[in-house]
Amino acid sequence: MEFRRSDPVLDFFARQTVFLTGSTGGLGGCLLYKLVVTLGVAKVFALVRGDAATAKRKWAASMGSKSEDILGKRKIVFVPGDITKPSLGMSAEHRAEIQDSVSLILHAAADINFRDPLPVLVANNTSSTLELASMARDFKKLHLFVHVSTAYVNSFLEDGEVVEEVYRVGDPEKEIADITAGRGSGRVEAYPWPYGYSKHLTEQLLTLRFSQLPLLILRPSCIGPAAQVPFPQYMPETSSPLSSFYARLLFPTGGINTFPPCRGSASGTNVLDEIPVDLVANILLQHTYRRTMGVVHASSSLYVPKTLDDYLAEARGYAPASWRPRIARTIFSTDNGLGTGKLANFYAVLSRDWRFRTSRSRDLDRDGILGLSLKGHDPEKYVEDRLRLIVKQVKQRFKADDQSMIEEARL
Repeated sequence: MEFRRSDPVLDFFARQTVFLTGSTGGLGGCLLYKLVVTLGVAKVFALVRGDAATAKRKWAASMGSKSEDILGKRKIVFVPGDITKPSLGMSAEHRAEIQDSVSLILHAAADINFRDPLPVLVANNTSSTLELASMARDFKKLHLFVHVSTAYVNSFLEDGEVVEEVYRVGDPEKEIADITAGRGSGRVEAYPWPYGYSKHLTEQLLTLRFSQLPLLILRPSCIGPAAQVPFPQYMPETSSPLSSFYARLLFPTGGINTFPPCRGSASGTNVLDEIPVDLVANILLQHTYRRTMGVVHASSSLYVPKTLDDYLAEARGYAPASWRPRIARTIFSTDNGLGTGKLANFYAVLSRDWRFRTSRSRDLDRDGILGLSLKGHDPEKYVEDRLRLIVKQVKQRFKADDQSMIEEARL
């Protein structure tokens, strides 16, 4: 479908100058492509760690020739920096230019390493966001500040419905002071990973300290590979939690994977929430166009909800026949003596039954340049192509010399 410049969405974005963080990550890279190639924004200031050459190499690795489409538009101003430093490590010249011209802040940078300790995560996720928000108060043309959070920011909650609002818990000012001083926080124990706590602390402090900012908090659930843009299955390696989960299920290492069942069930009947990265980008950009403020979820209720049982069946169903005897068997158990497997411990939200409300996106456009319908997309083929790619990656990792295994991995 061809979109003319008379499209009001295109007209809006053509007037925007954007400050983007996290542009070499999965969502950030997709946003960069859409901003520059699809929407034709006036300019993007891209905060990058290192130099421009490093960012270009990362884009080439994750996007291939599509990175040339981005660079060919000559819309990017590379801003070397470091999110852990004052002013995000930017030069005074860049900061002055950004403050004078930027109308949209899209803050997609985050430390998503579940193994990082809490002080590191708070420095990378919380303090850096607060620093950017403090700077944003001096932006002369600011239309909207978009902070990308996570739907699992409220993973301290019991199973059930999670609404689009900031959940106030504890004393966030005291908590960040204690963490910064090395005293830690007892509240982190209520979360599956310190990552979720760092993002919840960020939301609370951001909304308490900067209530006058035009702020949108976007909470995606697990982000999966692209359905369409910049190309099907786009996603930097290790950036998709459930792609890594699929791969772990396919490891030919034998044994048993033990999971706790969904509450009130004998297996994984809960929705294991995931949404393609380009659909997340469309949701974010549609709300940006509408200048939505507050909290918005981006979850599988806007795509194709699937259960944990579905993911387990898909992994086994696409495994080459010669692998299946070597793949760990999956069982569900509430027997405390049996314990929970390492895989379930690492992916600690697998059996949880949160339902993320998406009512604020109910009226977004289904069609158009940022439409949610993903016209022409086939969800079943999406799964098939994804699993075929993951099987190849697992085969390469284990460097199997069994000829039948190699042949079947050539899907």
